[in-house]
Amino acid sequence: AGVDVGVAAVLATRRPRHTRVAGGRVALTLPLIARGHQVGAFTVSRRGGVLWRPTDIDYLSDLGHRLALALDNAARYEAERSVAVTLQRSLLPTELPAVDGVRLAARYQPGGAGASVGGDWYDAFPLPDGGIGLAIGDVMGRGVRAAAIMGQLRAALRGYALENLGPAEVLTRLDAFVEASGEPHLSTCICARYDPAARELRLASAGHLPPLLVTAAGHSTHLELPIGLPLGVGDVDGITYADHVTQVAAGSLLLFYTDGLIETRAQSLDDGIRALEAATGRVFLDPEEACDHVLAVLAGGNANDDDTTLLAVRPT
Repeated sequence: AGVDVGVAAVLATRRPRHTRVAGGRVALTLPLIARGHQVGAFTVSRRGGVLWRPTDIDYLSDLGHRLALALDNAARYEAERSVAVTLQRSLLPTELPAVDGVRLAARYQPGGAGASVGGDWYDAFPLPDGGIGLAIGDVMGRGVRAAAIMGQLRAALRGYALENLGPAEVLTRLDAFVEASGEPHLSTCICARYDPAARELRLASAGHLPPLLVTAAGHSTHLELPIGLPLGVGDVDGITYADHVTQVAAGSLLLFYTDGLIETRAQSLDDGIRALEAATGRVFLDPEEACDHVLAVLAGGNANDDDTTLLAVRPT
């Protein structure tokens, strides 16, 4: 009871307070103040009924200040992270399009507790010629700013793709858009066009990991395609983006993803790529099933350090 009285008094006055508690002990309650804001109080006690000395109080007050700053920093971080996650989710597609000849599924999973939210994104949209536009990317950075930049890139890419431009030209224009934005930042991206009638995939990469192709027989391999520079790097010795064209047979599965799926502090990128190929060495009848399986195996328990984004495409 004495401790409760001391805590209530400290919360009201912001000053240390001695109270005597059961067993002949003396309790000292001190405020937890960070940046002028009181975040709580903490209590220490000792035997003998002797009050704490001024030097002891000074030492414990300094300890309390450090503890209060740690608590306040954690609260601020979680608040900003919550805003970034909400913003990021709001800027991703609310639903995937229904297109004859193809089935789609996608997932966005923030990093685990304590991980910063990045700018991972995906998109899928019908094109005027009957095809479907596909994209996935990763803004290098964290927090609300990365999520906001991600929203700008997704909108710009979709606009260029709807002009019936090829993927390489879309990335060229998107790179110019980034350069002209006035806020230099680096981003990786894959832009693709899929023609369900011809089962033809045309894609170009701006420094992003190539998609995984799982055949109808369950053989899993990454596509070999030219990897251009990330968006925002600028012109380097005339390097340009290039289209890569491949056929995607019915019953196979294309999996686009960001590096948060395969790279962690405990696992290198190469090891993660091999783990992904092993996890997808089977037949997937549904892209939703594929996304759930891959996340369960490689990003189980939402414990990865980074965001994870998946876009699965299955020609029918």
